[in-house]
Amino acid sequence: MRRAIGWAVVALIGVLALLTLFPDLLGFASDSARLSVVYPFAQLVALRSGLVVGFGLMALVTGASALIRILRREGGRRTAAAALVLLIAAVGHAWVLCSRGLGNDESSPAALAPAGSISADPADWDGGLTVFSFNTHYSEAHKVELAVAIRRAAAEVVVLPETSAEYGQAIADLLVQDGLRYTVFSAGDQKDAADPTTVLVSAVIGDYEQAQAPAGAGHGAVLLRPAGEAELNGHRRPTILGVHTHAPVPGSMEEWLASVEAVVGQCRGGADGAGPAPEPGLVVAGDFNATLDHAPMKDLGGCADAGLEVGIGGVSTWPTSSHTTLLGSPIDHVLADSTAWRARSASVLTLSGSDHRALVVELAAA
Repeated sequence: MRRAIGWAVVALIGVLALLTLFPDLLGFASDSARLSVVYPFAQLVALRSGLVVGFGLMALVTGASALIRILRREGGRRTAAAALVLLIAAVGHAWVLCSRGLGNDESSPAALAPAGSISADPADWDGGLTVFSFNTHYSEAHKVELAVAIRRAAAEVVVLPETSAEYGQAIADLLVQDGLRYTVFSAGDQKDAADPTTVLVSAVIGDYEQAQAPAGAGHGAVLLRPAGEAELNGHRRPTILGVHTHAPVPGSMEEWLASVEAVVGQCRGGADGAGPAPEPGLVVAGDFNATLDHAPMKDLGGCADAGLEVGIGGVSTWPTSSHTTLLGSPIDHVLADSTAWRARSASVLTLSGSDHRALVVELAAA
């Protein structure tokens, strides 16, 4: 009887480990069986790097216990089997992260371009697009440091979730001192520090106008379309959607899921995913509060995840308290219309004053 119970425990450990690796394995039965969107599995799968550490430590402790029992001739086969299952789970999660990419170079570009060397003239736009996404944590990130990082990246589009219009304008004012002209757009309750999303658009890609953002996209969402011609210098101008979905916390899981689906739905032609393709030239950037393991992020429609394309899809953007990009959750994304754009490079940067890291993506015309 004891042996049967012991092997049943090993089997249970194996099933639970399998479900952390493939949380939507039972999704074919019903939507409620998609564990990647159910508390607490949604939170667990968002922290694959933590699962690597957790399963690895449990495998180490369990394996040591099994070895001691075997040496003492006290059995230990079931304990050894449990250790093997835990080790396989740790390796599996590590493999997923490595396959998405863990390479990241925060030092590139290493130096500021000389003042005035970055053009703000639309006639000079070559069709490339650098997107800078950074949750400023209630507009508390260090303004000068952020402005320097934006200038270093020479970003045409800056998406700042959890950022007031006033803060965004302060950043634009700092950048104009170097001849970089940005128009500031914002949406959300400016009195609620967590709600606004602010987007800065460089003059080099022409004038933009703010449109009605998709319903149900979470906190303030900013939808921007080119004013006038859709092309500039023979290159398609981007349609920009800056987002900040709801957080997956107990009591708000339905709101979180709906907001992520509404955002990703834009890549499938609309919030309901009924359309054939995203709006031409669409670029969606911001704090998704979701990873590629959550069910809505597994079907990006006509978009591609830029970080995944260039090999940093496993790099953590939250929280900075982990003090390493190898431990945490990659919840900030740049999704781009794959027929219009291809990712050329990307990096994750650590800036002062926020619990998020910045994601900088360089796109080229497809």
